Amino acid sequence: MAKKQSVKMVPKTAFVMPTLPASLKLDPLLISLLHTMSFLEFSDDDAVDPDFAVEVMESVGAYLQRLSPEQVSGIQSQLTKIAAYARKKKLPDDFIDFIGDFLENAGVALEDDEWDD
Repeated sequence: MAKKQSVKMVPKTAFVMPTLPASLKLDPLLISLLHTMSFLEFSDDDAVDPDFAVEVMESVGAYLQRLSPEQVSGIQSQLTKIAAYARKKKLPDDFIDFIGDFLENAGVALEDDEWDD
């Protein structure tokens, strides 16, 4: 008879972005990217190796830098919508800042340097 093993609960140290409602009419690819990038940014070092996280985020940034000005504008508009929703739902300030700084941190040049607060 197999020996019964005990199950250990471990603290959750990985960040999972809150689900954004379909009513916001956001591009699912952008939401998926934000989920992934926020996981890498906010998860503790024991959940995600920080060196690997930085390497992946830099690679994503390099791809985002290939976007046309029109695509950047569309993403910026959606990020503004997400930030407004996050403020309304009282999500953590760090997450709201992450959304607001997302394109700039990815090395994407914005048409205006101002973030709509």
